[in-house]
Amino acid sequence: GEWTQMRTEETLAKRPSKVRRLWAAQKQFLTETDLGRHSEAKKKYDEAIFHYQRALLGQDNAEGHLNLGNALLKLGNPAKAFAQFKEAIRLSPGMEAVYIAWGQALRLQGKTDEAVQLYQEALRHNSNFAQVHYNFAMVLEQQQQTALAAQHAAELSNQLQAVVKNSAEAQALGSDAAEHYAAAERLGMNTPDFWCSYGTLLNKQGKFPQAETCLNTAVVQ
Repeated sequence: GEWTQMRTEETLAKRPSKVRRLWAAQKQFLTETDLGRHSEAKKKYDEAIFHYQRALLGQDNAEGHLNLGNALLKLGNPAKAFAQFKEAIRLSPGMEAVYIAWGQALRLQGKTDEAVQLYQEALRHNSNFAQVHYNFAMVLEQQQQTALAAQHAAELSNQLQAVVKNSAEAQALGSDAAEHYAAAERLGMNTPDFWCSYGTLLNKQGKFPQAETCLNTAVVQ
């Protein structure tokens, strides 16, 4: 009996159970993620990337790819960052933080069409993403400014057809942006930046009472 018990313990020591392996993998993920965040806070992005990669060796999950993608963005490598975001969404299609980080990066690069497609995909998974609605509205406003600039250029060159086309596009984009602001408000979006952006758009649209309410809310936040 003692010999059998000794042999069993030896086997278990050499071949850990599934639970023990899972525990070790989770511990590695959490430890390396914590180290990565500390490095990121110190703006040591190379070091953060190293730790986030080691975290993924422990557990390959959406959170890990999001962390790695954000660090790669801060290091100035958007192409590799976007690949990590794509993998994060594959693993967890309903993870709002991934869409927010990826969409914001696309917007800052001026890739508004890609950002629009990404936000549409996010809202297909969950229409209750308040921050996505807010970010979507800002992208649409950016596109509206482009349309207005094109309208102005067409006016200067006396291209009536182009004027009408760009004017209609700008109006539609502004209307869509207002709808997404309203959706974000219904879903509880409540930051000074949000109210300021929403109020500014409503003011441009001539909706002065609503604009005043939003801007006053921004002031008292």
